[in-house]
Amino acid sequence: MQIVVFYQYFSTPNGRWSTRFYHLAKHWTKRGHQVTVVTSVYDKSDLDELLGTHRRKRGWVRHLEVEGIRLVVLAIPISNRQSFSRRIASFLCYALLSCWFALRLPADLVIASSGPITVGLPALVARLVRRRRLVFECRDLWPEGAIALGALRNPLLTVPAFGLARACYRAASLVVTLSRDMADHLRGRFAVDRLAVVPNGVDLQAFADSESPAPAPSWLGDRQVLLYTGNLGPTNGSALIETCARRLEELGETRFLLVLLGEGPARASLQRLAEDLDTLVVLGPRPKREVVFWLRRALAALVPLADAPILATSSPNKLFEALAAGVPVIQTTDGWIAELLADHRCGYTVPPQDPDAVIEALRRLADDPEARRAAGRRARTLAREQFDLEKLADRYLASLHEAYGS
Repeated sequence: MQIVVFYQYFSTPNGRWSTRFYHLAKHWTKRGHQVTVVTSVYDKSDLDELLGTHRRKRGWVRHLEVEGIRLVVLAIPISNRQSFSRRIASFLCYALLSCWFALRLPADLVIASSGPITVGLPALVARLVRRRRLVFECRDLWPEGAIALGALRNPLLTVPAFGLARACYRAASLVVTLSRDMADHLRGRFAVDRLAVVPNGVDLQAFADSESPAPAPSWLGDRQVLLYTGNLGPTNGSALIETCARRLEELGETRFLLVLLGEGPARASLQRLAEDLDTLVVLGPRPKREVVFWLRRALAALVPLADAPILATSSPNKLFEALAAGVPVIQTTDGWIAELLADHRCGYTVPPQDPDAVIEALRRLADDPEARRAAGRRARTLAREQFDLEKLADRYLASLHEAYGS
């Protein structure tokens, strides 16, 4: 098949962002399919670096090939640091320019990966004008998530966003979600019945490296690490991170150290806080290989999200990376992740505004090393059995074949 993917956030493992479509596309290419990804320049990806070494780096449209994956890169910058209006403008620019490629690129099947929901525009053009099969992927529930978190309130935006979402679900031969809870939401609200669940996964090979890990930095000493990786902001539980660091300091629990690898709107305030506390270090964004380095040294991984029911449907990459590294998880949602950790006994679910519960979980892990190691082994087994990207890519591909033949 010739597969065209509309996805704004493409990155390879050298970037600081999800590599979902890098791994999927690479795997499908090995299976004999031609994959073209139409993307933009996200500041956490490594596309700027790739474009800088490519002779065709000028202009609005740039063409690359990465490990057999064809990239059409639209020179539209995307950043979490942009204002809301600027991000909306970036989304719309990408969607409108992508419509040209929806009309021109050879394709048997088109995948649109949302959010933002505006990626549905070129997908609908490919479906309605060129009659190509459409697979619509929900990585996040748009616009429901943005509305629940207060980022999208204006009816002039919410009404057309819901209209676009409905149109995409109806036009799609298949809707792919990243969690069971997302699928249940779409069945209930939009009566979507052509569904497949393909969660985020992890490249197990990145965690199977047998090389001896580099020594830990001298400033770490013998302290035990609670690791957070990813975006630093209110949606991602920055308030809980702050209160945990303060509470550890108040309790004199200096055997624990909160280490943050990430970027986002809360980074500056957390950096200032770290200057006053001995329980917090903010290292900023790091490429995947350094994330692996720190996961191997962590007592536990923190996966917090804001106290909003819609976020219980999420499928955060940091969860699967922690499992693959054999690191117990401390997380805050009341949904499929909570059930997963409880069923496989590889982590704790705590209230999203309760730092004492986080600290109690840390103490249990630190005070019972054998139980912690057993939880880590179960986590690694879970990652291998359910979240291996190679297996997930084949599952996804089987669903694409079914959609193409329907």
